[in-house]
Amino acid sequence: MAMYAWIVFQVLFVVFLILHLVLSTQAKRMVMYEKDPDVSKIKFTRSLSMWFMIGWMLSLLLMIFSIIRTS
Repeated sequence: MAMYAWIVFQVLFVVFLILHLVLSTQAKRMVMYEKDPDVSKIKFTRSLSMWFMIGWMLSLLLMIFSIIRTS
């Protein structure tokens, strides 16, 4: 059971980390390169990126907790 939880936490970590990096890069590009950036779109992208950052941090904590619990 712990092995399956470990795999799920790793997958969640990778997915959330990639989504966070992609969205934060996209928000920076919108600010830097668009002549008339849409502020609401940038705020939404940043807030979504923040939620994905919280997700990968939580999945990392769950991985650490599962290691401590099984050892």
